[in-house]
Amino acid sequence: GGDPRQAPFAVALQSVRRFCVVRNEAADMYKRIWCCWEAFLACEFGLLNPGELTVVGANRFHDEVHIETADATNDNDKQMILQHLRANPGMIDEVNRKVNQIKQVPETVVLDEAAVQAEFAIRDRDIGVLREDVDQIQRQIPTWEAKAARIREELVQCEEENQSLRTRVEKLDGENAALKKEVQAARAAAAAQAVAAQAAQQTMASFERRLVALEKGRASGEPPQSSDDQRKHLRVPGEQPAVRARSHSQQRRLW
Repeated sequence: GGDPRQAPFAVALQSVRRFCVVRNEAADMYKRIWCCWEAFLACEFGLLNPGELTVVGANRFHDEVHIETADATNDNDKQMILQHLRANPGMIDEVNRKVNQIKQVPETVVLDEAAVQAEFAIRDRDIGVLREDVDQIQRQIPTWEAKAARIREELVQCEEENQSLRTRVEKLDGENAALKKEVQAARAAAAAQAVAAQAAQQTMASFERRLVALEKGRASGEPPQSSDDQRKHLRVPGEQPAVRARSHSQQRRLW
């Protein structure tokens, strides 16, 4: 963007508690405009107090800092920073003064070269182990992908089987409902037949009682009071009687 205070490292500096400057013998870091700007912001954010600033490496370069002559990989970055500084009168001198103070800070941490080399060796060994692990994982990836493909195929097959089972269950539910209706109809028919059978038994019992009464009357020689009474005894319940007029002698002859 157009404001160097919004650069990612500038935003990050606002939430840190320590600031470390690592110098080297090959190049003067204060010849780089972004390094100067970062050092100035660290000063503004109060990160140069004892216990907060760490300087590693001896100062092999004693030239004064002039931010206007500092370089940048991208010239547009340099022009953006200088434009921001020039928009605030006196700010270029302020940056030069504070960055020169930081440049003169003596080394606060003296590194043991042998210890550093040993640490690097340990790191290299750990990196080698990690690379071996990564290689092994990469070799296993095709196997895992094949297993995943088989699992996906099995899942598809299971879904198809589940769908088939659901279809069969729906069909069985339909058949079960139909059977329940048939059972209910059969029960109703059986109940009706039971009622009819009971009525038939009652009719047969009535016939038997009437026949017994007729037999007793024949044995005693006493005819029924009338043919209508005789028909009444022999008539099936519900049958309409036949109305015929006969004389008493005719009735006796019929008897």
